[in-house]
Amino acid sequence: MHRLLSALLFISIAGSCFSGLIVAKGDPAPNFSIFNIKGKRFNLADYKGKKSVFINIFSIICEPCKAELPSIIKLHSKYKESIEFVGVDISDPKKIDVENFVKASEIPFTVCWDAISKTFYSRYIKGGFNMPTSIFIDADGNIKEITGVLTEDELENFLGRLVSDDKKRTD
Repeated sequence: MHRLLSALLFISIAGSCFSGLIVAKGDPAPNFSIFNIKGKRFNLADYKGKKSVFINIFSIICEPCKAELPSIIKLHSKYKESIEFVGVDISDPKKIDVENFVKASEIPFTVCWDAISKTFYSRYIKGGFNMPTSIFIDADGNIKEITGVLTEDELENFLGRLVSDDKKRTD
């Protein structure tokens, strides 16, 4: 009986992991402007018409978030010219903890911190959802995909499609 209840709970959670998002695949990506952990402003609108954006919503205490990070870092080096990578930590209360995590993990891309939930969170999320969540935005500013935990192959597939779609757009 315990296994059955656990399985039903897992199915319930898995099926609702994106229910707290305001945005959906195909929507125009709402602009947001937020400071990264180095104090520079990141503005999504700066990339519209120029470059696709990959947003990874995470927490430094989230084990699945940490598990997919090496793949994101690896693929960043392959796609950084075509796609802007951005991490957004939305749940950790201390900026210094996020800064230390980024340094220790050697994250080479922009990481923003939105623990007070006034910028990114308010434009994309209306309630609880599972982490990590990744949002793929094309150069036209449209959401192409929203996913949960990704394997390296899945992540590369989504990133490759963004690059391919952008090339078709400019040809």
